[in-house]
Amino acid sequence: MAAPTRTPRTTWIDEGLRALGVGGPDAVRIETLAQALGVSKGGFYWHFDGRRALLEEMLDAWERVVIDEAINRVEREGGDARAKLQRLFALASSREARALGSIDLAVRDWARRDKWQRPAEVLDALGLKPGSFVADVGAGDGYFAFHLAARVGSQGRVYAEDILEDELAKIRSRKAKQGLGQIETILGTPSDPRLPAETLDAILVVNAYHEMPEFDAMLQGMYGALKPGGLLAIIDAQDEPGQPRSVYRERHTLPAEIVREDAARHGLRFPRELPGFSNPESKRKYYFLLFEKPKRS
Repeated sequence: MAAPTRTPRTTWIDEGLRALGVGGPDAVRIETLAQALGVSKGGFYWHFDGRRALLEEMLDAWERVVIDEAINRVEREGGDARAKLQRLFALASSREARALGSIDLAVRDWARRDKWQRPAEVLDALGLKPGSFVADVGAGDGYFAFHLAARVGSQGRVYAEDILEDELAKIRSRKAKQGLGQIETILGTPSDPRLPAETLDAILVVNAYHEMPEFDAMLQGMYGALKPGGLLAIIDAQDEPGQPRSVYRERHTLPAEIVREDAARHGLRFPRELPGFSNPESKRKYYFLLFEKPKRS
């Protein structure tokens, strides 16, 4: 009897890159890739120890593609060594090199932030699954909103809230390209996130709470948007207590003790603090606090 044919390692990597370009890093799931390839996921583990190993090989593969293409292009145009080197430098700094397409942008985004921010762990801590309703308050350009969208799927809902219309326009543009109808943008105000009442399973606030001058009003709005038992996650930059709040706003930091006091004042329970994050570029450290709206008795 002939041995079963295994799906080649490169096929898994290619399908991972395709999924990455369409849905971002959180779309690269072993089960999803296996379904797209029409094979069982058992073959995946013949080649890779796990998802992280696949992601690392995807990054390596894409870097090789980009480098090889640049070298081949320089070689095709000929010339002596000096001319080739000059063309290589020009290509590296060109507009074309800065806009290599959706896959390259997704790979670079993952390589820069996903490695230290660990978004899958954040979403796991919030208990999110297909069909969940969640908000990203202070969403910015949508880094977490798109991770959330991949997790909750088409039956769920992601409310991407920000007070800057320019940021929301970026999210709408990307969601249209990717066909992600589960994302809805909300233009909030400094005192009201304008979230639907008692609708959300979870709310995520990443590196934004320290920026809120009307934090009590914002917490009240978020509390009202959570279902009983819903979770609020606040991730922000660490700092030492003892300074006026205005000083922390200028530093773009906020001690965890202040956040816990604010949340308690609005009736939110503090179940636990989870392992935080360290940004290797800025050298900043971030805490990860998880709060819960009390269940109805």
